[in-house]
Amino acid sequence: MRGLIVPLLIVVFGLLLPQRASAHDDANDARVVPRYPSYPYAEHTEGYVRRLPLRDTGGEQAKLWSARVAAEGGYLGKRGYRAGGRILLRYWRLGLSAEAHYYSGSSSRAPFHVGTAHWTIDLIMRPHFGLRAGPGIIARMPAELSVGSRPPYEYGTNVMTEVDVIPIHPVVASARFDVGRLGEYTAVSGRGSLGVMLRRVEVSVGYEAKVIGDMAMRGPQVGLRAWF
Repeated sequence: MRGLIVPLLIVVFGLLLPQRASAHDDANDARVVPRYPSYPYAEHTEGYVRRLPLRDTGGEQAKLWSARVAAEGGYLGKRGYRAGGRILLRYWRLGLSAEAHYYSGSSSRAPFHVGTAHWTIDLIMRPHFGLRAGPGIIARMPAELSVGSRPPYEYGTNVMTEVDVIPIHPVVASARFDVGRLGEYTAVSGRGSLGVMLRRVEVSVGYEAKVIGDMAMRGPQVGLRAWF
């Protein structure tokens, strides 16, 4: 559980940031719509999300939709490694998040796949801070199957919370926390990352911890994420 401390600290730090809209923004909130630029800091954008009047389309740097695609790899010490990818699609405040990862085996554990899918809603959308959460499902299956056998799936429900902190060009910090039920086991995971933007591609390093029942895995990770 010690590995969960890093992403939890990022979440708490983000929640404590003094993100306040201007007096004009508050007074006209019914007409103000959060919009997405192509990627954080695009064309000298401050942070990421822009808050504009509904009638102001803003062109390519003020869209109602956004997408992110990520590829990641992590080292789990004696428990091997993991590799996988994630995608996040959003329209205004509503989104769909999905991910799939391969976890290699060790002397005491066979390799397996874990995937999740969530509906999300953005609870906070500010230039330097974003918070979203949502319910979903989690599933696991072995990576090695005998010929002709049916894969023994395990699945259950899951809830995720994710935070983005975009403080100053070109830095992006992210954290995610999941808790759910996978078959008869409780599944908890947390990850935190710190990246830099190279135009629309983010290069990041981080740390992940995952607990499924009595099986605990943790270790550093690296990743590439493209923003659209």
